[in-house]
Amino acid sequence: MGRMTTIVLAAILSVTFGFAEVPAEESARYGVCAGQSVDRLPAGAEQARVLAAAGSMSDRVRDHVVSLLRARRQTLKDPGLDRFMVLGASASRNMYFLTGFGRGHGSLAPNWEFLRPAIDHFRGKGTRSSFVRKQATRSGTSPGSYVWESRICPDCSDRLDKEIAKHRPAFAIVMFGTNNAAWDSIRGSHRAYFRRVAAGYADEKCRKRSCLAPWQIGDNAMEDAEHVGQIPKDVEAHMAGKVRRFRRSYSKLIERLLRRQIVPLLTTAPPMPRWWLEENTVVILNDVVRELADKYRLPLIDYWQALHPTVVEAGVERLDWRHPVMTHNKGMGSDRFHPNHKQAFHIADENLIYGYNVRNTLTLVRLLELVEVVSDL
Repeated sequence: MGRMTTIVLAAILSVTFGFAEVPAEESARYGVCAGQSVDRLPAGAEQARVLAAAGSMSDRVRDHVVSLLRARRQTLKDPGLDRFMVLGASASRNMYFLTGFGRGHGSLAPNWEFLRPAIDHFRGKGTRSSFVRKQATRSGTSPGSYVWESRICPDCSDRLDKEIAKHRPAFAIVMFGTNNAAWDSIRGSHRAYFRRVAAGYADEKCRKRSCLAPWQIGDNAMEDAEHVGQIPKDVEAHMAGKVRRFRRSYSKLIERLLRRQIVPLLTTAPPMPRWWLEENTVVILNDVVRELADKYRLPLIDYWQALHPTVVEAGVERLDWRHPVMTHNKGMGSDRFHPNHKQAFHIADENLIYGYNVRNTLTLVRLLELVEVVSDL
């Protein structure tokens, strides 16, 4: 596991039985619940943070992408180098993911104007616009950690084949849904265990509203879960099974796209704030996504990383729970399953606290790299 994963797992799998008193100035500054107003960050800080989270394709990945695109251009009359498709569940199907850029509703702040070539390259016209097309997405396609398998989604295979045949894209933006992290299908001691975790929160009003002040989660001294009671065996066993199914199923989808000479852009999933077991599952499945991106030498959009800002204090990196992203529910909406859609198509530093804005920004950054690769072919 990566350093960031270790940091977050330590927080997720911890148990708290009460909070320290919050200083009045902290309460006034950050508010008690997610979504309240926060101080602005220094100019340029958010752009630097998000671009650092976006990173860039390594030479190893770039070389592989170039070889796939060259092969595609040699074998196909229309290689579709200006088109991509979107694969995923409701968070990808949602109109707030990229759609506005295909309909002329988006805007770029001056310091983000460098993303314009990506929008112009992939915009297309009408329903041919890659930003608008969502025919290869389907809400609720991935329950039980199976991704696009016929026994879970009978029409998904045909839907994928039809979209490839009709749109002929060279790229595919892929993100698993929060359905993959769901635990509704299992009954057992894990429910009692996580109820006990939740019972540690003393603020009844905030608990009912599913929001906790960030310092109550991150800045308190928390006992490690193993010191209070081992995670139930049925949770461990089910988690291991979910990871195996997910890796196998996701690998099949990647290989299916590669056989069609389509370059998958793998995207890590966003968090599921306050859903303790599901949040932990997202962390683990995202590690699998990173592993597969490295194995198959594919571009990675690390969405989860961008929604977890860190700070270094006394030489130690930890989550920055007072960062505006954190105080805005980690960029997620009130249902905690889907990103916050405010200002989704207006790319500016002050909007990078909203989940869809962050995902759209990261995706445009990676698409811009692909535009540069295409121009160099």
